[in-house]
Amino acid sequence: MKQGRQKMMKNNIINSKDLIELCLLFFIVYLILSFFKILNFFSFLLSIGFFYSWKFIIKFIIFHNKKVQIEENEVDLLDWIDTTESAEFFAKLLNKNMTFFLNGEWGAGKTEYLKQVEKITKTNNKQNFVYLNLWNVTDERTVINIAFSDLHPVINFLFKFLIIFSVVISILITPAINLNLSEFFVRYIDKGLFNNWIVPLASLIALFAAVWQFFKYKTDNIYYKFFKTSISAYFLKNKVLIIDDFDRISQLNQEGAYKLFNCLNGKLPIIFVGEYDKIKHEEDKYLQKIINQKIELPYSLYPDNIWNEYFIKLGKQLSIRISPSFVSLFIEEKRNLRERKMFHYYVTQELEVRGKRDYVQIEQQLVIIFLYLFYPSEYKRLV
Repeated sequence: MKQGRQKMMKNNIINSKDLIELCLLFFIVYLILSFFKILNFFSFLLSIGFFYSWKFIIKFIIFHNKKVQIEENEVDLLDWIDTTESAEFFAKLLNKNMTFFLNGEWGAGKTEYLKQVEKITKTNNKQNFVYLNLWNVTDERTVINIAFSDLHPVINFLFKFLIIFSVVISILITPAINLNLSEFFVRYIDKGLFNNWIVPLASLIALFAAVWQFFKYKTDNIYYKFFKTSISAYFLKNKVLIIDDFDRISQLNQEGAYKLFNCLNGKLPIIFVGEYDKIKHEEDKYLQKIINQKIELPYSLYPDNIWNEYFIKLGKQLSIRISPSFVSLFIEEKRNLRERKMFHYYVTQELEVRGKRDYVQIEQQLVIIFLYLFYPSEYKRLV
């Protein structure tokens, strides 16, 4: 009962704080609008929305900065692997509108390598990377639809906004739903312009959208035709398309990506990312025909390099000598960069966060972490 009361009091305090903030905001908005002599219900609501939008933006910026700081700290702890030389070479290749395949197994460091290439490309080539992640698609949109929204976000937004706006206007100005909307617009827009142009145009667009939806026409053909225009080529001139996790996407999306390639070939650099040997369409050699150059990950991301360097630095940090036979286990089993991150996370948690560094045999602790991560059944026997 006592805990329940405390919990209720805590919730009440939180609610009271939010209520006080809201009342204070209302009072400030009231004072500002009164000062400028524009106090009315519409202006009041608009001002409240404006202040809440700024509050959200500020909170998001703080959250984003904290996230970036955490990522930078993680990079420092993991002793970031320098791939600058290889990334600079790859960035130079992106000056031409060619098609590349970045080859590497899952967790080998393709994402980290691409981030390094992206930084160099933004600085030197003034190009922006657009990531098309078809593996995590959660809706029923086609590949061409997703690509259009990612490559032409402004045009896509304006196109959808125009249709929605036209439908809403057409509905609200009908006699059945008479909200005197025309009188509201006439205050700010010429009456002749509104009645003779805006209303008929909005009605026509709404009718077109309704007929299109009724007959279930596919919009893919519109996207395909737009991608082939010179307008699309102009907006794509400073972009690089990344088709990520290509080896893990469904066969249907792979076919969609090939169709997309036929539209965009020669208009911008395209990078397919994945493990080349796992791609389903390799049987018909189609991928080999469209790829201009296959790019392998730099040697610095290979297992024998990442683990040797890691344990040398870890040994210096902990003032111990780590057995070469233990290090060779990671190399022989080809443990990749993602697995190195996992291993280092648990090393930090056990030795630093939980404070075991001065109370355990460090190499034994490293062996236990190794078994816990990669051989859980063997670890359970020890526990």
